[in-house]
Order: sequence, then structure tokens, then C-alpha cells
Amino acid sequence: MKPGAGSDRQGRTRPGRALQERGRLARRQILDAAEQLFARLGYAGASLDAIAERAGMSKQRILHYHPTKQALYEAVVADLESYLADLLDPDAASDELPGVEAWIDKLAERPTLAHLILNEVASPDTSSSPRAFTRFASRITDSFEVLLRRLAPHAHPDDAFHFTSAIAGTTLFYATAVHERAAGRRRDRGSQSGRRHKQLVMSTTRHLLAEIRRTSPTPSTRAARH
Repeated sequence: MKPGAGSDRQGRTRPGRALQERGRLARRQILDAAEQLFARLGYAGASLDAIAERAGMSKQRILHYHPTKQALYEAVVADLESYLADLLDPDAASDELPGVEAWIDKLAERPTLAHLILNEVASPDTSSSPRAFTRFASRITDSFEVLLRRLAPHAHPDDAFHFTSAIAGTTLFYATAVHERAAGRRRDRGSQSGRRHKQLVMSTTRHLLAEIRRTSPTPSTRAARH
């Protein structure tokens, strides 16, 4: 067998390849630690010292990869955007209810994402948050609006906000508050709780869509008003 691209003739890993792998693992470790603390404490409350301690490395090493706390926060947001890539792409948005289910799954699977969003939304000082989150939040809101337009083409413009609140709001609360309590239960009970949450949210979504469609003016109705 021929040695791999990162190995010598004896099959040993080349120093450069090993160094790259250590760097990749270190960056992942830093992002995971930062995501946990930014989610729990918010941008202003999470310090680089605390993130370094949680990551198990020196602050100087973190600064080697991310020169400022803002740069680190933006890297965390970019990582979350990558996690939600399929859902944030307007061209990939589904015109079926499975698109809603996918949002519920994504938010419930990564509670830190829900915590981060709620912390930022609840923050009275929006100027303390980097623009990266503002862009991220706008993309989430826009994706829900696109989804509603495909499910209910004649919906009132304000209905996008109510639709987003009904789906994302309930799941954000579940992921941050209820999901943590469920984590202390047996695994099967936690899974059952998640399935029940999705079932109830999907039922609520169907009723909400039915009401939006029922009360939304059709193009002919709008024309008659003018």
C-alpha cells in the first residue's frame, strides 16, 4: 500500500500534516468553549480568560487564532450559520411543512444556539453585540418569511413575524428551559419529550397556517378594495 499524502514512505504522519490536525482540533475546541460561554453569559459577559479556561488552553493561544473577542464571536456565529446553512438558503427553502420540522430539529439539537439567540434578543444594549449577530438574526427572520410565503403566498406582511414567533419562539424556550430539565431524566424520557414538543408545535403550526390562509386577502380581494 502506498503511503498517504500526509505520510512518509514508512507510513508515518508528516510533521506538517500533524501540525495542521492539531490546529484544526484546537480551533474546534476554542469554538465549542466560546459558543458555550457566549450562549450562557452573552457577548459582554463572556471573557477571553473564561473561554480559555473552559477550552483548557492559554488565552495567548486563543488570540493566535482569533486576535480579538469580537473576532472569536464572529467565528462562532459563522460556525452556527454553517450549521443552519440549508435552512438559511432561500433557494433551498421547502414549500412543505417538513421545512418547519427541520427548524424545530435544528434548534432542539443545539441548545446553545437557542441560548445565544435569546441572550442577544433580550439584551437591552444592542450596541454591545457585534454586527455578525445582527446579520445572522436577519437571515433567520428572512428564512422564516420565505418559508411562510411558500406555504401561504397571500399572507399579510405582518404574519411573517407571528409565524416566526409561533415556531421559533416556542422551540427556543423549549431548547433553553424545558430541554435542560429533560436532560436530567432517563434518555428515553428526554427523547419522548422532544417528540412530543415537535408534535405540538407542528399541530400549532398547521392551525396557524390555516388561520393565516383563511384571513389573508386574495389578489382579487385586494384589487376590489382599490
